[in-house]
Amino acid sequence: EFMAALMNSMIGNLNKIPEYIEECKSLNIKVLRPDINESYTKFAVINGSIRFALASIKNVGENAIEEIIKERKQNGKFLSFTNFCERVAGEQVNKKCIESLIMAGAFDEIEKELTRFDLLDNYEKIVDNVNNTRKNNYINQINLFDLQHEEVNNNIIIQKSENKPTKKELLNMEKEILGLYVSGHPLEEY
Repeated sequence: EFMAALMNSMIGNLNKIPEYIEECKSLNIKVLRPDINESYTKFAVINGSIRFALASIKNVGENAIEEIIKERKQNGKFLSFTNFCERVAGEQVNKKCIESLIMAGAFDEIEKELTRFDLLDNYEKIVDNVNNTRKNNYINQINLFDLQHEEVNNNIIIQKSENKPTKKELLNMEKEILGLYVSGHPLEEY
């Protein structure tokens, strides 16, 4: 709790956070990458580990974070990437925000079958499909009897990327979006 509070006091300071993460490692405290179902605005202690703050991800604003957390509290955890897009994609949680969440590894736990490259290759198509479905529903004015059968189009097939990301590529994505390496370090293998 102390280390999480210390990191929360330095959110946005990319010089201090890596020092604190190193200190956590020396104290055998795991610092986990962001997770769409477990992360909060600030660094949080979850099951004896520190979960990375959503506020530390580039291009993810406070309004987007509030929207994600509010939806998660009201309707439960996100079941998949498309489920996430159906529930929160819009003005606050825009394409740039979603791209940053993918690069930070926030969907790695709910999409174990897919790589970050798979999601990066398909997220725009999924968000556009969700937005078009919402527009069509608004134009067609759903009546009360249709509400029982209302479903967002789940016929979206995520095409797998031919490229499998290497550990180095995943770490570079984290470095670009978070400003530091969270799930490892490029020199660990040496």
